[in-house]
Amino acid sequence: MNSTAKSLTLSKSTTKSLEMTLKVLAVIGMVLAIGKFFFPSTMEQFTHFSSAWSIGNIIRWFMFGGAIYILMAAFYKNEKMANVAKLFLIPLTLISIIFLPDFINFNTSLTDPTNSALLLTVMILEIVILIASSVLIIILAGGGFREINFWKTLKTFLFVVLFTTPLNILEFFKYIIPENVLAGLAYHNFGIWHLIAIFVLIAITLGLYFFLRKKDEEEKWQLLVILSLTFILTYVSKISVSFISGYQGKTQWFNMLPLYVCDIGAILIPIAMLTKKKFFLDNLFFVYAVGAMSVFVFMGIDSLNGNNYIFSFNYLYFILTHAILFALSIMPVLLKLFKPKFKGILNGIAVFTVLYIVATVVSAYISTIAFPTDNPDIWVYWMPNYCFTQICPLPLPLNFPSTTILGMSFNIPYLILLYIFYILMFLAFQGLWKIGKLIVKAVQIRKQRKLENKSMTIIMRALKK
Repeated sequence: MNSTAKSLTLSKSTTKSLEMTLKVLAVIGMVLAIGKFFFPSTMEQFTHFSSAWSIGNIIRWFMFGGAIYILMAAFYKNEKMANVAKLFLIPLTLISIIFLPDFINFNTSLTDPTNSALLLTVMILEIVILIASSVLIIILAGGGFREINFWKTLKTFLFVVLFTTPLNILEFFKYIIPENVLAGLAYHNFGIWHLIAIFVLIAITLGLYFFLRKKDEEEKWQLLVILSLTFILTYVSKISVSFISGYQGKTQWFNMLPLYVCDIGAILIPIAMLTKKKFFLDNLFFVYAVGAMSVFVFMGIDSLNGNNYIFSFNYLYFILTHAILFALSIMPVLLKLFKPKFKGILNGIAVFTVLYIVATVVSAYISTIAFPTDNPDIWVYWMPNYCFTQICPLPLPLNFPSTTILGMSFNIPYLILLYIFYILMFLAFQGLWKIGKLIVKAVQIRKQRKLENKSMTIIMRALKK
């Protein structure tokens, strides 16, 4: 962008000031993009048959990733993202203003007016920042549009749109599909949809690997940053849905605290990709990849009061976020951008141990002191169960007597067994990884020897002649 800026006779100081302003706006825009998901109506607008596919909602969906284009253009000088901002972001934001009234009417009719006013303020600020940022990008790029490849830019735009799809956009199907058909689309552990979920995990991991593997190193990192930013937006969308109908049957605010293993992994993903720091990459690979993969063995979404059908938010969010978390956690290693050493697992275990202790204490405090309940009908949905420290996720009879410490109830034997299980799971994954590497190396050596033998055979035949 600097070379074109010189054609506009911008001084170095002016260019530097504009670039710094763009970075500030990019950060604010990302904060607002995440902040929207703390309001129910951000996701609620996609749950109703009459409004899920309205023009206004589709445009707002397409704008979910707006801050990502600006951030990548500002901090990485990513030309493709800058081109998306120039060609698509300004028209989309301007058109979205036209459709604000229908969102306001929808919002105020279903939620608290104070929340409606706050969300509207956030949306207007986001529109202003996206337009201002896009204009700055155009100025820094010299104002030219001729060299932009429209179809490549459209492909980049649709890539981000795909990965920021609101996962409750198919919820309305439950209202129009006959009950007998709906029953066949419900998830059950070890059923057909469980097998398909495992296939999705493998497909996403391999798909991202083959998509990224031939890129140069800088492009690989930038695409991983983009994917991590789209992932964090999808991750926080759970907060908005939880306010509407609950996620996994839970609607309480304390069940949205990021104290589950995969929650920490989700937050760590963009930090690791943005910083490329070994400490964070170690944690992702040695701990959170294992946590994400493990849920595909036995998923806790077997009933959920009838909300376990495959196009529900509960199912799609659970499957896709864990699959993408696993894929992104191991992708720097698969792409040879990062080489983990076995001692890195010590960092991962140390961080996990701190998380485990915090999760245990906070879970116990909330369920026995802050918000206790004796109602057996809602107990399983009420308990925070961070890191599964209160309720075993597996159908095992682990009914040990509880111990009260400082007024909080702890199941000490279960907590010890669970912690040991986690550590063994982390170590087992690394063992499998090492075995996999040895197998790959053995296959490569065998191929090399076959090639050498073939070459020697050709040479010997040539000498005989």
